[in-house]
Amino acid sequence: MMQDLKIRPEMSADFKAMMSKFWKLSSRWSKKPYNKTRRKEFFRYFANNCIDYRDMLGIEDRETNFLQLTVDPDHVIGIYNILLHYIDPSNSRYEWDSFKLICGGIGGLIHNPRLQLEIFKKRPLIFHEILEICFYFPDILEEPHEFGNHGIKKFSLVISSIVHPLLSNPMTKPLLQKVPYFHEILPFLNLTEFAEFKEKLIEENGNITGMPMICENCKIFQEEENEFKKCSRCNLVLYCSKKCQRIHWKQTHKFECEKIY
Repeated sequence: MMQDLKIRPEMSADFKAMMSKFWKLSSRWSKKPYNKTRRKEFFRYFANNCIDYRDMLGIEDRETNFLQLTVDPDHVIGIYNILLHYIDPSNSRYEWDSFKLICGGIGGLIHNPRLQLEIFKKRPLIFHEILEICFYFPDILEEPHEFGNHGIKKFSLVISSIVHPLLSNPMTKPLLQKVPYFHEILPFLNLTEFAEFKEKLIEENGNITGMPMICENCKIFQEEENEFKKCSRCNLVLYCSKKCQRIHWKQTHKFECEKIY
């Protein structure tokens, strides 16, 4: 269910030990996710060690941010998907804090438009579960939270770091607007504050690179923004031409195409 990533030789002994124990506990818990002892043991370790996406990707340097990420984070997104399915912040402070760390991790990964679309295609409930928890536990939005390497901020800024990129992407904006609890949570977010923060980060580190949009049929990359056209029904796939859309529809997409919400 949850498999560890490769422990590399260049990792320090302390980091190897921390992550080896993390993967061991995650594997044990995932076999019986409702077992109270295993659940508490796993989320306590997750929260106390502030496990984030860089740890799970084997990146020991906590100074690395989403603009510098060069590895495919799909495995980590899959882990977050599992955790969000089972997590209940009312169970313990450990699960409460773990939820905040998970959201921080997703906020750190989600700034590539193609990855955003991939999450909606493969794991659309991620955003539903995040917004649902924020809706039923609104106090969490006002809590202080360590925002990466940038000091203590309100946790609502972390949720803004997830929502803002999705609203900025014309492909995912209509999808996000249909997610349950989106309109209820939106008034509590400061998207302008996050936009200013992101602009400053881009000035310091350069723009986001990697994972360009791709034609679902011929797999060529999009060179200019909004160059490809999307499927008007599911809004989840792109095509470089009507020819590619027709071919892909006949081969597979007519069996897969459906509205998420």
